[in-house]
Amino acid sequence: MDGEDERKDWEIPELICSIRSSFLKSAFERVQGILVSREAKKDLQIESLAELLQSSEAAIAESEARCANLEAEMGILRRRCTDVEARVAELEAPMLRLGDENTILKGMDNGV
Repeated sequence: MDGEDERKDWEIPELICSIRSSFLKSAFERVQGILVSREAKKDLQIESLAELLQSSEAAIAESEARCANLEAEMGILRRRCTDVEARVAELEAPMLRLGDENTILKGMDNGV
């Protein structure tokens, strides 16, 4: 049982060497070729996924930076909007008073 548990951590070449004597040479070489090919494909997949992960992380970082810039711009625009609204309110107040005075004057003219 201990030997079996130990073999679970072996690399493919180590496993192949341990069973080499149990098989015909041609069958052994064919199986070994298949396993080496599979391992190479898995290595390529891992490399490809690592590259994809790296590019995705770069895209995320770029998006986060753009988002932070847009939030800063939005803050500036909100402050400007608040300032403009306050200025409009300042300018409207005298106009409303003039409108009220004009209404009163028109009422006086009609009454005379």
